[in-house]
Amino acid sequence: MSSLPSKKLLDDLYTRFVVNGPEEDKKSFNRLMFLVESAHWYYEDTVVENDKTLKSLSFREFTCLLFNNSDLLRPQVANMDRIFRDF
Repeated sequence: MSSLPSKKLLDDLYTRFVVNGPEEDKKSFNRLMFLVESAHWYYEDTVVENDKTLKSLSFREFTCLLFNNSDLLRPQVANMDRIFRDF
């Protein structure tokens, strides 16, 4: 049975791709979502490929997990439909 990524793994992906992303990409939510998308593809193409116990996630599933794991982004989980519509 496949498992969801750990808090530690989500923290690592958030730090690597969002926190350490270019400052200009953090100024608009649309550009921020491209950073999240990069984290998602890294998770799918590298992390899941190397650890078959992890569940493959849709971009939306991954985004919800990443947002819920971040104090800064957690308040936006309630706006997920709008975020995906606008992105």
